[in-house]
Amino acid sequence: AQGGGGRGGSAGGSGGIARATGEHVLQPDETLMAECKVDTLRGSGPGGQHRNKTETGVRLTHLPTDVRAEAFEERSQQRNKDMALKRLRMKLALELRTEVSLGAEGDEEPYVVPPQLKAILPSAKQRLGPKHADFPKGIAALLDVLSAAEWKPPIAAKALGCTSSAIIKILASDKAVLALVNGNRQRAGLNVLKAK
Repeated sequence: AQGGGGRGGSAGGSGGIARATGEHVLQPDETLMAECKVDTLRGSGPGGQHRNKTETGVRLTHLPTDVRAEAFEERSQQRNKDMALKRLRMKLALELRTEVSLGAEGDEEPYVVPPQLKAILPSAKQRLGPKHADFPKGIAALLDVLSAAEWKPPIAAKALGCTSSAIIKILASDKAVLALVNGNRQRAGLNVLKAK
């Protein structure tokens, strides 16, 4: 079921917290694709005289979570499939949360920043931006941290060893990510974050 970005969305009808979410987002393309139902459709994309003569549109349904993504823009079915898979990975990152513990004051074990999250933080040698194929993996981890921090960037920043403004800048780099975070902040009675 689609968790809507809140804590503890259900995956695969298990009724529990979607602990496998991170695993789904982190999987190689081939493994993630193997978990999908692929539908080919006639789309209304570009093509001029060749438009709608073949079914080049692709809809992917991730069977364990029922999250869907589609692409119709290209005349190549393979390119549409690749684009739909990229969109599916981002939707999984946005819609399902994995519970993490940030560690309380005095805890012996602080939060360990996973490599996919380190890759999108400003301290990374080669920081990944929103167009990079691995960006959704980092966003999923960042959203898990923000969820644990009750959607408050200062708390998340402390756990990640960066600034609140760095977190907000990453969130603002993708409209859907910022909208999701702001929706959760509003439900919690917090002000919306603004892109700078």
